[in-house]
Amino acid sequence: MALAELLIELFSEEIPARMQKNAALHLEQSVCEKLKAHGLKFDNVRHFYGPRRLTLVLDQLPLKSDDIKEERRGPKVGAPDKAIEGFLRSTGLKLDDLEEKETPKGQFYFAYIFKEGRDTKDIIADFMPEIIQKFPWPKSMCWGSGKLQWVRPLHNVLCLLSDEKSSEAISLQLENVSSEACTYGHHFMDNSKKAVKNFADYAQILADAHVVFDHDAREAIILKEIDKALKQDLEAANLEWLCEGNQKKLLSEVTGLVEYPTVLIGDIAEEFQSLPNEVLDTSMRVHQKYFSVYNKHTQKITKFITIANVKARDGGAQILKGNQRVLAARLADAKYFYDLDLKKPLSEHSKMLQNVTYHADMGSQALRVQNLTASIAEIATQIGADREKAIRSASLCKADLMTEMVGEFPELQGIMGYYYAIAANEDQDIAHAIKDHYLPAGPDDVVPDRLVTIALGLADRLQQLIGFWAIDAKPTGSKDPYALRRAAIGLIRLLSENNISYSLPALIDAVAAHHMVQISDVQKADLLIFITERLKVYLRDQDIDHRVIDALLCFAPLDIAKIVTYAQILNAFLGSDAGRILLESYKRAVNILKAEESKDQMTYDIQVNSGLFADPLEGKFFTTLQAADKDIQDHLRQEAYEEAMIVFSGLKNVVFDFFENIIINSDKEELRVNRLKMLAYLRDIAHRLADFSKI
Repeated sequence: MALAELLIELFSEEIPARMQKNAALHLEQSVCEKLKAHGLKFDNVRHFYGPRRLTLVLDQLPLKSDDIKEERRGPKVGAPDKAIEGFLRSTGLKLDDLEEKETPKGQFYFAYIFKEGRDTKDIIADFMPEIIQKFPWPKSMCWGSGKLQWVRPLHNVLCLLSDEKSSEAISLQLENVSSEACTYGHHFMDNSKKAVKNFADYAQILADAHVVFDHDAREAIILKEIDKALKQDLEAANLEWLCEGNQKKLLSEVTGLVEYPTVLIGDIAEEFQSLPNEVLDTSMRVHQKYFSVYNKHTQKITKFITIANVKARDGGAQILKGNQRVLAARLADAKYFYDLDLKKPLSEHSKMLQNVTYHADMGSQALRVQNLTASIAEIATQIGADREKAIRSASLCKADLMTEMVGEFPELQGIMGYYYAIAANEDQDIAHAIKDHYLPAGPDDVVPDRLVTIALGLADRLQQLIGFWAIDAKPTGSKDPYALRRAAIGLIRLLSENNISYSLPALIDAVAAHHMVQISDVQKADLLIFITERLKVYLRDQDIDHRVIDALLCFAPLDIAKIVTYAQILNAFLGSDAGRILLESYKRAVNILKAEESKDQMTYDIQVNSGLFADPLEGKFFTTLQAADKDIQDHLRQEAYEEAMIVFSGLKNVVFDFFENIIINSDKEELRVNRLKMLAYLRDIAHRLADFSKI
């Protein structure tokens, strides 16, 4: 059977960078599903995306679908006429065309329907318009007189089947959009229409027309050219560009804005280099899509990188000149805001919070800060942070929300508070708390380790959680408009990754006592459950078995740092040979006790009578349990969980010997009861460590 290559290009005006990847994936998925539904097999599927085109190519596609002979069972022989007539209508056959066949359920009519294979080009022509018309853009538009909706005006659809000898364009019916075997070059350097024969031809035509249609290839070019440009700069020895965090996100976005990337490096005027790095970086990244270049010696941003979408005859000198002029205007605004903010100390900005509503049901931002300041004192004392610094940091932590700079760039909240606090000669711990109390905001963020910052981070997150629980605005399903799940995970990470032992109910009470709204005991209990569920997610991400989590969460008071530490130890123990053997022994003991206690209608205590031992192994088993119990309790009092688990694992051999050599259900009642009490003792010791019944 002849096999062909299918090439599809959807050519439009500029597609937003953030939408390109998902759009290309959808195109691939939907086309592949349609082809498979028609029994068409293929190989080597590839998709590409850029600002003006989505491209899909696949190989080894048959030019025609297979013939199909379908067997369809109908009504039972002798069924009512209406049932038979309905079956005949659905198949398009006559009664004489049906066959009667015997089945285990009786004799039935069977229809055999032959469907001749269709040309692949006709199948594609049928489904492609539907795929295009139902494309799931986050936002779309209509243009011209047609009803077709697309993210930007769609100009052409290239749909081409080709083999080694020839190629055939598939004509599509798409309102006012053309369907031709052609593509277009670079928007500025070569925008002429170009006929296409196959994918190899397509790739060469676009390369000659100054288009790099592969996103990954464009990104690789940008990285290579940035490295080359930095090395050629006069200050090369001191220059550094870090492709991480926001800069890495910007790289992906910029790659989606250009078809022919050209790297240009410009200077930041000296008058703006007094601005904090974060201000320079944010202003350039958000407004201009520029990358920041650091001077490794001074750690200041001194240059910027812009990616042009054209290869200019003058090497980009005029483009760079224009970019520097626009950047100077942007940074002049930023410097004006910065200088204006510095005219007032941070404490003055804080007074303006009374004019800003935090939430309609919780009052102003000023009231929020007032309550935060009251609640942080107890937390600071509990975790060993400086009480006065913690109170001061709480009183100033939201002040920068009222500054001009944060009004322009909300993502700089906290960061600008840090710089304004330093300018006002506030203590370093206070300044860092203002900046870092929002961290961690995401899974990749570093967790702050300064005690004052931790105290403020805990108080701020709990105030947020308690407030929204109290007004019944907790997350529902996938909806979490106030980012309360993120707040809970941040709370957990602050406690666990800094190994801060603090009873979670006590921590909630410390903040709730000074909150602007009252939370009921029922709401508190529900909030504890919510945080516990987030803790399970956090531990599962660390490959902790969910049964281990359940085995530890039954203990009160709920102390996140202790649970995380103990969960890691218990998880490792259960993965060891000793852990597996002891768990099986525990299950065996519990199953015996469950059966006997149910039969005897009682729960066995641990008052073992050593005078009833009929075998030396009983004495050895009991004395070993006693010694282990004492050591385990001593270790647990000192929170030496690992040592307690080591002692428990030391019971492996004696427990194994006991089960192998001692008949628990002895014919003598007093021996049976005494041995069951020893099993109850083993169960109690295990439950001092965890609720193994959950495992």
